[in-house]
Amino acid sequence: MKKPIVFLLLIALSVFQFCSEPTSKEPSEEVETSTQTENEDVNQTLERSELAILMRDLYNKTKAYGKEGLPEGKPFPKELYTKYLAILTATPTDSNNTGEVFESYGKGFLSSLEVLTEAENVTYENYNNMVSNCLACHSKHCPGPMLVIRKMTIQEPNAS
Repeated sequence: MKKPIVFLLLIALSVFQFCSEPTSKEPSEEVETSTQTENEDVNQTLERSELAILMRDLYNKTKAYGKEGLPEGKPFPKELYTKYLAILTATPTDSNNTGEVFESYGKGFLSSLEVLTEAENVTYENYNNMVSNCLACHSKHCPGPMLVIRKMTIQEPNAS
Protein backbone atom coordinates (compact mmCIF):
# COMPACT_ATOMS: atom_id res chain seq x y z
CA MET A 1 0.00 0.00 0.00
CA LYS A 2 2.88 2.38 0.74
CA LYS A 3 4.64 1.78 -2.59
CA PRO A 4 1.94 3.50 -4.74
CA ILE A 5 1.89 6.49 -2.39
CA VAL A 6 5.68 6.81 -2.48
CA PHE A 7 5.64 6.41 -6.27
CA LEU A 8 2.99 9.14 -6.69
CA LEU A 9 4.90 11.43 -4.33
CA LEU A 10 8.08 10.96 -6.38
CA ILE A 11 6.21 11.77 -9.60
CA ALA A 12 4.69 14.91 -8.04
CA LEU A 13 8.09 16.05 -6.78
CA SER A 14 9.62 15.41 -10.22
CA VAL A 15 6.97 17.56 -11.92
CA PHE A 16 7.43 20.31 -9.34
CA GLN A 17 11.22 20.16 -9.79
CA PHE A 18 10.86 20.33 -13.59
CA CYS A 19 8.72 23.46 -13.31
CA SER A 20 11.20 25.15 -10.99
CA GLU A 21 14.55 24.34 -12.62
CA PRO A 22 16.03 26.95 -14.94
CA THR A 23 16.46 25.77 -18.51
CA SER A 24 19.70 27.66 -19.01
CA LYS A 25 22.97 26.75 -17.35
CA GLU A 26 23.60 30.34 -16.33
CA PRO A 27 24.08 30.87 -12.61
CA SER A 28 20.92 31.92 -10.87
CA GLU A 29 20.11 33.11 -7.42
CA GLU A 30 19.79 30.42 -4.77
CA VAL A 31 16.75 31.01 -2.65
CA GLU A 32 15.83 29.35 0.60
CA THR A 33 12.18 28.45 0.34
CA SER A 34 9.67 26.66 2.42
CA THR A 35 7.39 24.11 0.78
CA GLN A 36 4.37 23.15 2.83
CA THR A 37 2.97 19.68 2.81
CA GLU A 38 -0.31 19.03 4.57
CA ASN A 39 1.07 19.09 8.13
CA GLU A 40 4.75 19.90 7.93
CA ASP A 41 7.19 22.48 6.66
CA VAL A 42 10.07 21.28 4.51
CA ASN A 43 12.92 23.71 3.96
CA GLN A 44 15.01 23.34 0.87
CA THR A 45 17.44 25.35 -1.21
CA LEU A 46 16.70 25.34 -4.95
CA GLU A 47 17.76 27.38 -7.93
CA ARG A 48 14.73 29.19 -9.31
CA SER A 49 13.95 31.53 -12.17
CA GLU A 50 12.76 35.07 -11.60
CA LEU A 51 9.16 34.03 -12.34
CA ALA A 52 9.35 30.97 -10.07
CA ILE A 53 10.61 33.14 -7.19
CA LEU A 54 7.82 35.64 -7.79
CA MET A 55 5.20 32.87 -7.99
CA ARG A 56 6.43 31.30 -4.75
CA ASP A 57 6.18 34.66 -3.00
CA LEU A 58 2.75 35.24 -4.55
CA TYR A 59 1.56 31.84 -3.33
CA ASN A 60 2.80 32.48 0.21
CA LYS A 61 1.35 36.00 0.42
CA THR A 62 -2.06 35.21 -1.10
CA LYS A 63 -2.42 32.08 1.02
CA ALA A 64 -1.59 34.08 4.18
CA TYR A 65 -4.02 36.80 3.05
CA GLY A 66 -6.74 34.17 2.59
CA LYS A 67 -6.32 33.07 6.19
CA GLU A 68 -5.84 36.49 7.79
CA GLY A 69 -7.27 39.34 5.69
CA LEU A 70 -10.09 37.66 3.83
CA PRO A 71 -12.20 36.66 6.87
CA GLU A 72 -12.31 40.35 7.82
CA GLY A 73 -12.99 41.49 4.24
CA LYS A 74 -9.76 43.51 4.15
CA PRO A 75 -8.36 44.42 0.73
CA PHE A 76 -5.21 42.71 -0.50
CA PRO A 77 -2.16 45.00 0.08
CA LYS A 78 -1.74 47.40 -2.84
CA GLU A 79 2.07 47.30 -2.64
CA LEU A 80 1.99 43.53 -3.15
CA TYR A 81 -0.39 43.86 -6.10
CA THR A 82 2.06 46.34 -7.65
CA LYS A 83 4.93 43.90 -7.04
CA TYR A 84 3.07 41.04 -8.76
CA LEU A 85 2.50 43.03 -11.94
CA ALA A 86 5.99 41.72 -12.77
CA ILE A 87 4.60 38.23 -13.56
CA LEU A 88 4.10 39.45 -17.12
CA THR A 89 7.78 40.42 -17.53
CA ALA A 90 9.69 38.11 -15.14
CA THR A 91 12.04 35.59 -16.73
CA PRO A 92 10.36 32.16 -16.66
CA THR A 93 11.93 28.78 -15.99
CA ASP A 94 10.68 27.54 -19.35
CA SER A 95 10.76 29.94 -22.30
CA ASN A 96 7.44 28.42 -23.46
CA ASN A 97 5.84 30.26 -20.54
CA THR A 98 5.77 33.50 -22.50
CA GLY A 99 3.78 34.87 -25.39
CA GLU A 100 0.19 35.86 -26.00
CA VAL A 101 -1.48 32.92 -24.23
CA PHE A 102 0.65 33.28 -21.10
CA GLU A 103 0.13 37.05 -21.14
CA SER A 104 -3.63 36.60 -21.47
CA TYR A 105 -3.75 34.29 -18.44
CA GLY A 106 -1.45 36.64 -16.54
CA LYS A 107 -3.67 39.63 -17.24
CA GLY A 108 -6.75 37.65 -16.14
CA PHE A 109 -5.03 36.74 -12.89
CA LEU A 110 -3.88 40.31 -12.30
CA SER A 111 -7.41 41.55 -12.95
CA SER A 112 -8.78 39.20 -10.27
CA LEU A 113 -5.99 40.25 -7.88
CA GLU A 114 -6.82 43.90 -8.55
CA VAL A 115 -10.41 43.21 -7.46
CA LEU A 116 -9.04 41.93 -4.13
CA THR A 117 -6.92 45.08 -3.86
CA GLU A 118 -9.58 47.64 -4.80
CA ALA A 119 -12.76 46.20 -3.22
CA GLU A 120 -14.02 47.88 -0.07
CA ASN A 121 -15.26 44.57 1.30
CA VAL A 122 -13.54 41.58 -0.28
CA THR A 123 -15.63 38.42 -0.54
CA TYR A 124 -14.72 34.75 -0.58
CA GLU A 125 -16.01 34.68 -4.15
CA ASN A 126 -13.46 37.38 -5.11
CA TYR A 127 -10.66 35.38 -3.51
CA ASN A 128 -11.70 32.04 -5.02
CA ASN A 129 -11.95 33.72 -8.44
CA MET A 130 -8.30 34.72 -8.08
CA VAL A 131 -7.42 31.09 -7.19
CA SER A 132 -9.38 29.90 -10.26
CA ASN A 133 -7.32 32.23 -12.44
CA CYS A 134 -4.14 30.69 -11.03
CA LEU A 135 -5.43 27.21 -11.84
CA ALA A 136 -6.46 28.18 -15.37
CA CYS A 137 -2.97 29.40 -16.22
CA HIS A 138 -1.22 26.49 -14.49
CA SER A 139 -3.40 24.04 -16.42
CA LYS A 140 -1.61 25.28 -19.57
CA HIS A 141 1.76 26.39 -18.16
CA CYS A 142 3.65 24.47 -15.44
CA PRO A 143 0.95 22.20 -13.97
CA GLY A 144 3.12 20.98 -11.07
CA PRO A 145 1.81 23.42 -8.42
CA MET A 146 -1.89 22.83 -9.20
CA LEU A 147 -2.41 20.53 -6.21
CA VAL A 148 -1.31 23.16 -3.69
CA ILE A 149 -3.12 25.93 -5.55
CA ARG A 150 -6.40 23.95 -5.40
CA LYS A 151 -6.01 23.78 -1.62
CA MET A 152 -6.03 27.59 -1.49
CA THR A 153 -9.75 27.71 -2.24
CA ILE A 154 -11.64 28.77 0.89
CA GLN A 155 -15.28 28.04 1.65
CA GLU A 156 -17.19 30.90 3.22
CA PRO A 157 -17.71 29.99 6.90
CA ASN A 158 -21.52 30.41 6.80
CA ALA A 159 -22.00 28.83 3.36
CA SER A 160 -23.54 25.39 3.21
